[in-house]
Amino acid sequence: MSRSKRNTEAFFLLIILLIGAAFRFYNYYVWSLSNDELSALTRLNFSSFSEMIEKGARIDGHPVGVQSFLFYWVKLFGESEASLRLPFVIAGILSILFVYLIAERWFNRTTGLFVAISLACLQFPILYSQLARPYSPGLLFSLSMVYFWTLILFPTKQNRSKSYTDSKTNIAGFVISTSACMYTHYFAFMFAGIVCFTGLLFINRNNSRAYIISGIIIILLY
Repeated sequence: MSRSKRNTEAFFLLIILLIGAAFRFYNYYVWSLSNDELSALTRLNFSSFSEMIEKGARIDGHPVGVQSFLFYWVKLFGESEASLRLPFVIAGILSILFVYLIAERWFNRTTGLFVAISLACLQFPILYSQLARPYSPGLLFSLSMVYFWTLILFPTKQNRSKSYTDSKTNIAGFVISTSACMYTHYFAFMFAGIVCFTGLLFINRNNSRAYIISGIIIILLY
C-alpha cells in the first residue's frame, strides 16, 4: 500500500476519533448523576482503602476494579460530574481506536474505518461512555484484550521476524487488559474467559509459549 493511501486512511481515522470524542464530550457533565453513579459515590466515603473494599465495594456485587479506581480518583479530582465521568469518556474514545485496530487486523483498513465510525456514532455506546460505571472501561479492556490476543496468536510474517521485546510487549498488553476485564465487570470477565479458552484452539509451536506464559501470569494476578 502506498504511503499516500496510508496517510489518507490515518486522516480518516483521526476524523472519526474526533467525531466520537465530540459526541462523548458534548454535555457529558451537564445532566445530573444517575442512581448507579450516586450509589458508587456514596460507597467511597470511608477513611481507608481496605474499609472501602470491605464495606463499599464487596456489597455492590461487581468486581472491585472501578470502585477502587474511583476511590483515588475522587480524592485527587473531586466529585463533580465533569471530573467523575472524564476517565469513562476517555475510555469510550479509546474503544473506537481499538475496534478499528481489531477490524483492520482481521479484515482490512476500510472495514476498520466503517466499524470505527459505527462505534463512534451509535447512541448506546455514546450514552454508556458518559456514565461513571464499569461499562465503558469494560468495553475498552475487552477490545484491547482481543487486539493483543490477536497479535499473539495470529502474528503476521513481518511480526514473526521482530524481536522478543515486541513479543513481550504483546504479552504485557494481553495480561494487563485481560486482568483489567476480570476486575472491571463480570460480563467482561466472562467474555475474556471465553476468548482465552477459544485461543487454545489456535495455539501452535510458534505462539504456544507466549500464550501459556500469559495465561499463567493472568491466573496469578487474579
